[in-house]
Amino acid sequence: MSPRPRKSLPRRRGPTFSPPARDRGSHGGGNPFELSADLQVYVPRSAVEARLDQLLRSLSNQCQILTLTGPAGYGKTLLLRALADRIVNEVGVVLLVGDGLTPAELCARALGRMKVPSDGHSVSSFRDCARSLASDDKMLVLLLDDATTLDPTTVDFLVGLVEELQGALRVVFCATDGPRSTALIRRLPESTVSIRFDEPMSAEEVEDLVESRLAWSRAGSEMRAWFDENTVSQLHAKTGGVPKLVLIAASAIASQRSGPRTGTDPMGRGALRRRMRAAERMGRPMGSEFSRPAKNVFRRRGGRTDVWTVLLYSMILALGVMALMLARPGNLEGPVPSDPRTVAAGKSSGASP
Repeated sequence: MSPRPRKSLPRRRGPTFSPPARDRGSHGGGNPFELSADLQVYVPRSAVEARLDQLLRSLSNQCQILTLTGPAGYGKTLLLRALADRIVNEVGVVLLVGDGLTPAELCARALGRMKVPSDGHSVSSFRDCARSLASDDKMLVLLLDDATTLDPTTVDFLVGLVEELQGALRVVFCATDGPRSTALIRRLPESTVSIRFDEPMSAEEVEDLVESRLAWSRAGSEMRAWFDENTVSQLHAKTGGVPKLVLIAASAIASQRSGPRTGTDPMGRGALRRRMRAAERMGRPMGSEFSRPAKNVFRRRGGRTDVWTVLLYSMILALGVMALMLARPGNLEGPVPSDPRTVAAGKSSGASP
């Protein structure tokens, strides 16, 4: 691989928007903040560009197996697509999702993406394809998103195939933090290069993202009024700059187009705060850092205390206390001797009742 992959694919200085027809409209008829890894809606930010450069350098330095790890919602899938777009003119590149693929299924799917016939033997055809690219001074780069869902035999197969092909194949495993990610990394050789991606967006990057998405959807002045400086600042503060949470929260705001708002709070009467809580609940499966505190089990979705839930928990607690009291020895019928010798003496006397 040439050490200058970015010359054929110059770095974008801004998003090139070409929205689908269903998202066009004078007032933003679609959802401007739809969750998408499409490069058409990619707004360059420093953390993504830094990881791209790190991945490109690692591939140029003959690193054969790499891992890209981090929490969910930070844009790892988008990063993989941006990497594929940067090197597509330099190498053979295939982007796949783990999806529990076996070795034969993975090779068949990769060949299908490259439009190479497999002749019924996908593994051998995949191996021959990598060697053919190597003979043309190119390499085959396999990008695996959601790699924790791969069959374990597939991971072992890829490790062995990389060693067998001696530089003709490079593999990037992308995995979300968790026990399955740890298990995946343990199956990889010690020479694996690990790259971490967990940087949130800055306040300025959140502002750029909101503005670009509104321009992409051709949002009207009414929707733009919802996203003034105060709202965007709260978006960054209450989502921690996590890209996926920012889009979820912004989508919740944009879905409320009941009319113009006045005052410093564009959402009015604390509605922004409630929708932020809803966004956090939607994003909770993405990581433990967004889990709801235990004290909120007594709260409804709107944030008010649920009286019936409190009463239910109180009754359960009262029943538990009553059960403990009834189980005490002093509450049982008949005398309960405190000394075992008293029982033994009673049996030896043989007294009638």
